[in-house]
Amino acid sequence: MFIIRVTYLMGRVYSAVFEDGDSKVQPEWPPHPSRFFSALVSAWGDGGAEDSLRPALEWLERQPPPIVHAGECSKRKLVQAFVPVNDSSLLPEDRARKARAFPSATLTHPEVYFEWAESPPEDVLKALQQILKRTSSLGHSASLVEAEIADSVPEPGRRVWRPFAPHGARMRVPYQGRLEELISGYTRFQNDGSKVFRPSTGQTILYDEA
Repeated sequence: MFIIRVTYLMGRVYSAVFEDGDSKVQPEWPPHPSRFFSALVSAWGDGGAEDSLRPALEWLERQPPPIVHAGECSKRKLVQAFVPVNDSSLLPEDRARKARAFPSATLTHPEVYFEWAESPPEDVLKALQQILKRTSSLGHSASLVEAEIADSVPEPGRRVWRPFAPHGARMRVPYQGRLEELISGYTRFQNDGSKVFRPSTGQTILYDEA
């Protein structure tokens, strides 16, 4: 068994349901495993994208989807703000401003746990620990987090979402090849700036909630 604990330091989450696109109406809760994986990839890339740490992300993407342990959330009233558009080569002060919404929710428990059945080998574990230390947000940059390896999941008080359910909530999950997709898309987006190069939905599976 292998567990990673993610603590939302402000007791709030800022992240929109992926399918909402630019409308961003509903906060995503619990955080989908693919969102967490993307946060790790981002932290790895921001730290220099070392070749020595890449095998840890490749190991994680090959694992079956994790169980997710998370508490309840209380959605905040949606408020629009006008911000400079990102898809532009202009400086922020010269960009047109567009209405944006930033869905958020207050959490009953600030900790979320991702649980995998298999423990990583020692070299992968050490590399993952380095990447986790760099991971500062999950979802919007305002969702400040601390991520670390945990020994167990405290009970009770959290709901449990289990993968491969016959019915339930559909969540995005990482899979073998997802790391390369994210790297390639990011490189093309940096060169072009087009929305078509943003991360795709990827694979989804059903999770049941207990």
